[in-house]
Amino acid sequence: MRNSSTAKNKDNMTHGFQSQPSFNEIRRLQVPIFEKQGHPVLSNTTSDYHYKLTKPKNEIDELIAKHNEELHAYENQIAKIQIKDGEAVQQNLKYESMGAGKQYRVARIEGEEQKANSVQIQTQFKAQVDELQQKMFSVENIFRTAQLHWLEKQKTFQNDLQNRENIIQNCLKEQKTLISETHSLKYQLQDANRRIKSLEDNIEAEKAAHLESKMNSEVIKLQIHNIERSLEVEKASLVQTVSDLDVIRNQFIKVEAAYNSEKKKAEEFAQKLKQSEHDFCTLGNQLKSDLEQENRMIAKLTAKQNYIEDSSVTMEQELAMKAQPNLEASKKDLGDLHTKCTDQEYQIAVLKMDLKNAQNGWQNEKLKVLECDTEIQKLARAYQNDTEEKFTFLHSLYQRLVAGCGLAKHPQSLLDKFSWMELYTFLEENVDLLISDLNQANEKVSSLEGLCKTKSEVMKDLQKSYEESLKKLSEEIKAQELYWLKHRRDMEEHYTKLLQKVQAKAKKFQSIAEKSQEKNRKSSDNS
Repeated sequence: MRNSSTAKNKDNMTHGFQSQPSFNEIRRLQVPIFEKQGHPVLSNTTSDYHYKLTKPKNEIDELIAKHNEELHAYENQIAKIQIKDGEAVQQNLKYESMGAGKQYRVARIEGEEQKANSVQIQTQFKAQVDELQQKMFSVENIFRTAQLHWLEKQKTFQNDLQNRENIIQNCLKEQKTLISETHSLKYQLQDANRRIKSLEDNIEAEKAAHLESKMNSEVIKLQIHNIERSLEVEKASLVQTVSDLDVIRNQFIKVEAAYNSEKKKAEEFAQKLKQSEHDFCTLGNQLKSDLEQENRMIAKLTAKQNYIEDSSVTMEQELAMKAQPNLEASKKDLGDLHTKCTDQEYQIAVLKMDLKNAQNGWQNEKLKVLECDTEIQKLARAYQNDTEEKFTFLHSLYQRLVAGCGLAKHPQSLLDKFSWMELYTFLEENVDLLISDLNQANEKVSSLEGLCKTKSEVMKDLQKSYEESLKKLSEEIKAQELYWLKHRRDMEEHYTKLLQKVQAKAKKFQSIAEKSQEKNRKSSDNS
């Protein structure tokens, strides 16, 4: 009994110590997931959940230690009772220990069933978590767009309010100027009325003076006419001032109407602004409530850790196995491309050597043509000199023969050596030889020119074909290299992203599993 209980205690202790580092590792890996995503609420909830997860774990460890201590105490009591009371008491204790073992087994079976149920619940909650996360992201996007739209509306409304306030201030300034002008016109009217009264008083005084003095009647009449004219002028100015006052009153009425309309519009905009603020607050409250519900759902959606770890490990292994043949195939393709590149480079080097040889041959042919040209020029010059000498000799001979003069004997002339027939035959032979040489030289020149032209055309064609082939080869090589580099980068990025996603999912599921495990343990403890 002691050996079996100690073995069980060791198993429990090792199980506790083995589960502890995995939990710490999961907590260390799980903490930055929601912080990286930029969710402060979720990060706070995760920290709370981690704290809640660590609490029941420590409580479980304490319970295991207490259970082991109680087992040791029971074993000691059993040993004492065996020594004291004998076999009867020992059988009773064995029976009790068997009952406790059965209860432990039943509890263990129930725990395994709860684990299986939690795995099923995890698979159900996983989809719900994904849906809720998508909803949360969509709600956040809607909230951000609504916030930006509201800010834009607020800015436009503020700009409109500022413009309207400026218009109202300008209208008030114009109103003040009009009021000051009306006051000045009133003062002018009062001055004109005073002048009229003074003129009337003067007229009355003049009339009285006219009655008194008939002598000055004509002068007074003239003064009266002048005064009447001035009165007419003053009346006309009064009429103009009255019309100006009417115009100013009409303008003032229009300004007041515009001011009232702008005031109404400003009130309407203020009401709209209040309504938009109210809508924004309601939207924010709704979003907060949605976030709270989602946090509650995330708190509820917890499941097992071992299943997720196994699935993540299998997924990583499958991805690694899938990635290996693709990488090997890409490596083989790269090796084939490198071999093709080396073969094409060798072909390019051979073509370059052929081109260099052709260029050297072309240069040699050019040199030969130049040498032939120089020889032809030398022969032509010699031929021209000979022909000129012979023509001069024949011309002098002809002139002397025509003149009937005898040939003078010159020590260095040709006539001293040859007779006329010999000279004639010699000249004919030389002329024929020179003509034949000239024809041969012309034929050689034409043939050499044709060869040079054909060789130059062949060289041009070779150069063009070589350049085109080089361009095509270089373009194909560059295109293939770019394609394989892009393909390799895409494959690497794809597999790195897949690995990151798998790791992130594994971490999420580990955290969810730990939370669910702790909740199940809490529920089992409460029950």
